[in-house]
Amino acid sequence: MVLTVVCMVGTSRIWVALVIVAGLASSATAEKIAVATDRSESAETVKRVLDIYLESETAPADRRVDVGLVRLANNTAAGEVSVTAELQLSISDKRGIVSVLTGSSKVSVASRAYRETRLPGMKREALIAATAAMVPKLRAHLKKPR
Repeated sequence: MVLTVVCMVGTSRIWVALVIVAGLASSATAEKIAVATDRSESAETVKRVLDIYLESETAPADRRVDVGLVRLANNTAAGEVSVTAELQLSISDKRGIVSVLTGSSKVSVASRAYRETRLPGMKREALIAATAAMVPKLRAHLKKPR
């Protein structure tokens, strides 16, 4: 089984390094680098979670799993700060796509208890929960003979 984790706008670490070398003169450039780093970290989080949950699985060698981060957003409303993560996972073999699965989660905290430093952890929690939500369905699909 091949596991590929892709963010909607795939940015490799090499590209991030090139942007850093190009200079941090403007805040817009620094903001783009932060977004690229977030995408890379998000992809690594999802990949680690799938590796952990599926390490004991023996999947057919011809299956390929691709994961796309559809949405990772934070929102402040009704006295709470929440982070929502939505993932889409496709399973394919040499003949094409076998199945498409989705997973989503929401992590919330009361606005009065929220601190900006908690946001990366909340994003990570939301990604882990969204990925874990897809694991039972993924296991079932990987066990099916094709």
